[in-house]
Amino acid sequence: MQKGCISPVNALLSEAELVRTFNETKCKVVFCVDSLLDKVLTTRPHCPHLKHIVLISIGQFPAKSMPNLSTESVVQWSDAIDSAAPVDFSRPLPKIEVEKDVMFMPFSSGTTGLPKGVMLTHRNVGTMSRIFSSHLENQVLKKMEPDWDWKKEHIMLHLPFYHVYGFVLGVNSLLRGGSGVTFGRFDLDMFCRTIQNYKIKVAFLVPPILVLLAKAPAVSRYDLSSLQLIMTGAAPQICQGYGMTEQTVCSHLSVFGPDDPKAVGHLISNFEMKVVDIESRRPLGVGQKGEICTRSSTTMLGYLNRDEATAEIIDKDGWLKTGDIGFFDENGCTYVVDRLKELIKVKGFQVAPAELEDLLLSHAGVKDCAVVGVLDELAGEVPKAFVVKAVEKLTETELKQFVGEKVASYKQLSTVEFVDEIPKSASGKILRRLLREKSAKRNSSS
Repeated sequence: MQKGCISPVNALLSEAELVRTFNETKCKVVFCVDSLLDKVLTTRPHCPHLKHIVLISIGQFPAKSMPNLSTESVVQWSDAIDSAAPVDFSRPLPKIEVEKDVMFMPFSSGTTGLPKGVMLTHRNVGTMSRIFSSHLENQVLKKMEPDWDWKKEHIMLHLPFYHVYGFVLGVNSLLRGGSGVTFGRFDLDMFCRTIQNYKIKVAFLVPPILVLLAKAPAVSRYDLSSLQLIMTGAAPQICQGYGMTEQTVCSHLSVFGPDDPKAVGHLISNFEMKVVDIESRRPLGVGQKGEICTRSSTTMLGYLNRDEATAEIIDKDGWLKTGDIGFFDENGCTYVVDRLKELIKVKGFQVAPAELEDLLLSHAGVKDCAVVGVLDELAGEVPKAFVVKAVEKLTETELKQFVGEKVASYKQLSTVEFVDEIPKSASGKILRRLLREKSAKRNSSS
């Protein structure tokens, strides 16, 4: 990039969401495929900074239906390449300040509010790519297979490139010489067929895909025996990792073999971590639960146009407040219990939604679920479960009894609502805000 910044966008966003994103980033150029051209064109009157649309034709849009590109100021990618002037290698490259210039700007998942642009510098991305690749190769892959060679492997790139996880995996595959297999969209049969046909050994997954693999009968039709490791399972080894977009992917990765599968791994190089008391902010010791904070050269520059939000998450000493509750053990393994903002406060007691969700998912009749806190006059808040059925005969009474027999009285479910799906971000985070809004709207109309 000639000192430019890439800001990837989810193709499923509505026109209104695209307008908000384009205007917030003040983007001048949009690259899109033919099937999305109509949607992008509708944003132009509302986006004063947008000057050029570059169309990458992949055959999804019939040529006879193509609009008059000259009147719409749309440039075909192939035409732009053909008409480009020869590269002048003697021309000095733009000066880049690696610690200040933003290279990549994905948007946060919007679990607690509107998505925010996360400004990642050249140093953030370069450092993380090196750390991630080195740890993965030396602490995981070569312990799994001593003669591991990326150049001989196919890597599934099924995670969206607009998310920092998918982006770094794609960059890593290119830098290490692996052959990447990309997906236009996620499809379970295509996913399993890819593993079977290309003898995929390592799969990088997010929680919804893990749940799908564990619950979907269709998986048994495929030979997935080549899989030796899943990062995040019905495989010889599952390695978890932990991180967030604001860290440029992750701060923790597992070591192949010895790590506790319940842990999210060890702190990776170039990172510092502390666990602090939620109220006093006092640093805590081994086994004590508090908020996880990290500090690293890969920490984002800040949120785009959100100085107040940036100050809330990064303190004056550079510590990033993750908003996650967790602890570390005597071996240096870190465990995440739940999200600080997602804890449900019932009569003064704190209830972790993840604990109840794990219980619900252990029930054969539950395909997927999410638990949120809803307002209650007596208790302040009470847990409510949203459940996707695996069997039609499943009832609310059955689930409440199933959970009630295994938890303290203040953790028991107040209600269960059956839904068709659980709203999640691209990285698999449950969008609890949407579920709380759905519940509040239902209560106000009843």
